[in-house]
Amino acid sequence: MLLDQRRLDFAYEQIVQDAAKARGACTVLVFVAPNCDAMCACRILSYMLRADAVSYKIKPVAGYGDISAANEELIKGNEDIRSVVLINCGAICNVVDLLSQLSPEAYVYIVDSNRPVHLANVYPKKDRVVVFVDEENGDVDNIPSDGEGLDGNDETSDESDADSDEEELTSNRSDESDEDDSDDGEARPEDKENTSPNDGLGQSAERGKGRAGRKRKRQTAARARRQAHDAEATRRQRIRQYYNGATHGSASAVQLFAMAMQLNKDTNDLLWLAIVGLTDQYIHQRIDQEIYHMVVAQLQQHVVAKNSKTSLETSSADGKTLVPVSEMGRITCDMEFRFMLHRHWSLYESMYFSNFVASKLNVWNSNGRHRLEEFLAKMGFSLEQCKQKYPFMSCQLRKRLRDQIEKYAEDYGLQDVFYGSYQRYCGFKNPLSAADMVYCITALAEHKDLVGVTTEQGPGDSASVEEDEGGWIDSFNTAYDALSGKSSTLLKQGLSLSMSLQRAVVQQAVTMMEKRSLTLFKHFRYAFIRSSETDERLFTQPMALRKLAAFLIDVHRENGRWAGDKARPLVIMAERVSTYLVVGVTCPKIAGTVVKNRFGACFQLAAQQIQARARHDGFEASVMEISKEDVHDFIQALHDTMSA
Repeated sequence: MLLDQRRLDFAYEQIVQDAAKARGACTVLVFVAPNCDAMCACRILSYMLRADAVSYKIKPVAGYGDISAANEELIKGNEDIRSVVLINCGAICNVVDLLSQLSPEAYVYIVDSNRPVHLANVYPKKDRVVVFVDEENGDVDNIPSDGEGLDGNDETSDESDADSDEEELTSNRSDESDEDDSDDGEARPEDKENTSPNDGLGQSAERGKGRAGRKRKRQTAARARRQAHDAEATRRQRIRQYYNGATHGSASAVQLFAMAMQLNKDTNDLLWLAIVGLTDQYIHQRIDQEIYHMVVAQLQQHVVAKNSKTSLETSSADGKTLVPVSEMGRITCDMEFRFMLHRHWSLYESMYFSNFVASKLNVWNSNGRHRLEEFLAKMGFSLEQCKQKYPFMSCQLRKRLRDQIEKYAEDYGLQDVFYGSYQRYCGFKNPLSAADMVYCITALAEHKDLVGVTTEQGPGDSASVEEDEGGWIDSFNTAYDALSGKSSTLLKQGLSLSMSLQRAVVQQAVTMMEKRSLTLFKHFRYAFIRSSETDERLFTQPMALRKLAAFLIDVHRENGRWAGDKARPLVIMAERVSTYLVVGVTCPKIAGTVVKNRFGACFQLAAQQIQARARHDGFEASVMEISKEDVHDFIQALHDTMSA
């Protein structure tokens, strides 16, 4: 069943009550997907559980196979588990079937931004599946009614259609048979016994009325059956349309922060986690600008209330001198540049490698670099200063930076160079923006093993990605620890790694454009990345491929080649040891908007059509792993599927 964000405290109270009955046993099992928003949400939930002395276990999961394994290893036979929480996993599948070993008394709570929510979770057979939603943001719009076919499979629907047609045909034949029998001119035996010559005309009229009444009843029943059949057909059509494409709802971290507020457990740390989770969705283009700005405005009142400026100064012993104190942990509202990591990079590099500036100025060619350098010179910034690390730039230049960019940005086509965001101070050091934290955590979660690796290393220097499938758990733990913000070492590693990855993304994109590696089909574009062309460790993770696809889309949309009716989604296939990682990314006609990603179902149908050896196990439906031998046939089958 669905539980609105404004009533989440009821779910938490149920978790605490179930834990109290177990008398100290571990009653809560939390499954967490390896992404920034999920980690933020998990930290919020774990804080509340610790505050109420509720024992819990966190289990990172990378796909449904991990959840199925945990179903056998952690849940089967464990009567102490009373609550299972799935964070950014589980919404798009039937969790009752997935967690088949769960005790009948246990509850399942789904905190997942992936949409659409599986209808078996919306209408569970037992009211022990609870899905957190935000009704104000349209999370529950256009949900079909309860009934059969909740998984969107049309086989049963086709059978019911055939049965209905056959029943209607039989009814029509019955009507015709009755009319033929009544018109054959012979009286029935019981009619002969009670009929006299004088009564023939009256009884004939009565029989006519009886036949007309029966016919009207049959017609009314047939009309009711047709109406029910039409209503069911409309409902099945709504179900097909409901499942046709993946989107994202409210950030999980924002939902659990709403729960903390309702329980009066919200703190500044939890508020920061909610901001980071929201920013993760925005940066990775899971929500559009309108929704992002709306939620940012909602959080602003909490930021102002919890971060008063009056606490930043204290009086000295004489009571006359004001002494500044550390701003450790303070959150401020600010306009953020669309330059990637500019506080930790040089200004020149942050602009050169950012999607926003690179796509608008084409900085990889000589004309684009000249325009970028001209822009900096026009603002009065020397190239030498701009290529220094931002903390070592002149203080006067840093103070003038925003005003100068606002003054000259539109002359170079850099409209909307700012967006509303937040930053947090760590002592007397430079503040860390929410976007900086997202880049850091995402890099550590997917590529922690590349810390200290430069992009100039060749593929022969790298270890096989598939040799250590469990290594991602260490990456998860490292990113989860870095999210606390207490380890400057981990933050520096994450920021440095994020810079290296962005350099690699831009370099790979430029190489692909120069070699014309992108191929156009009627319904999509696609490209291959061979392991011999790049370091295989960099582009064998879904998020890295998504960043590459996003950069290519931004560049071609800005130059008009993929704009308007020319816009097509992009499929990128990166070579692994024995497989290809396939990622499908949408191409909205307008930057900052989000459209449904329909690759999930198409990937499945294409793989089934050619009976390919494939793995479609992740929580992102538009990501699939397919064997090398089948990849070319898969692309052709995908084209045929999307053309059907």
